[in-house]
Amino acid sequence: MIHDEFESFATSLPAMGALMGLDLGTKTVGVAVSDGMRG
Repeated sequence: MIHDEFESFATSLPAMGALMGLDLGTKTVGVAVSDGMRG
C-alpha cells in the first residue's frame, strides 16, 4: 500500500498482525520484520 503521509499509513494498519519492510539501498537491501503481536 502506498500513502503520501505517515499518519494515513499508520491509521490504515490493523491493530494486530506482522509487518515487513524493505530498504533498497545502493549496495545492500535492508529487511525489517515484526511479529504478529505488535501494538
